[in-house]
Amino acid sequence: MNNAIGQIAMDKGIAIDDVNTIFTGFSALLASRIPELTQVIEDVLADEETGKLKEHINKMVILLQEKNENVFKTWSMPEQTYIFRRSGNGPLF
Repeated sequence: MNNAIGQIAMDKGIAIDDVNTIFTGFSALLASRIPELTQVIEDVLADEETGKLKEHINKMVILLQEKNENVFKTWSMPEQTYIFRRSGNGPLF
C-alpha cells in the first residue's frame, strides 16, 4: 500500500512525505473513532493476502449485525413471486 501512496503522490506532483503525513493522520482519526479498523488498516498497508482482508470484512458484518440486532429483527423479506413455465418445469427467478 505504501507503494500506492507513493504512486499517487508522484502522479499528482505532491511530495511523498506530505501524502504519507496526511494518510497517517487520517488513518489515526479513523482508528480513534472506530478502533476495530486499526488492524484492518495495518493489514492493508502491509499488503496482506486477500483472504485475511475478507476475514476482516466478515468480522465487521457480524459486529454490525450484533450491534444493530434490534433493527434487523424488524426487517422482513418481501413476498417472492415465482413465474412458472407453462411446461411446469419449475420456477424462473
